[in-house]
Amino acid sequence: MAEKKTGILATIGPASIDHLEAMYKEGMTGIRINSSHGSPEAHALAIERSRAVNPEGYVVYDIKGPKIRLGDLPPVSYTHLTLPTKRIV
Repeated sequence: MAEKKTGILATIGPASIDHLEAMYKEGMTGIRINSSHGSPEAHALAIERSRAVNPEGYVVYDIKGPKIRLGDLPPVSYTHLTLPTKRIV
């Protein structure tokens, strides 16, 4: 049989952490954790459970990127919007 060249990556969160074993059985090859959501403890638990079910499964950990903080913006009210004709928007 030919070696697999693709994998299935699933983003893991609170709703899926208890289903890792079933997900690996169905073909998932690794997990993704979005560090913008959840706590470091929840992320560590997801990694721990993933490795317990499939030690060869890979872990992709998306780190937070830079964020632009604008503060409070004033409310904007648009009553209408006029677009010129023959213009692609």
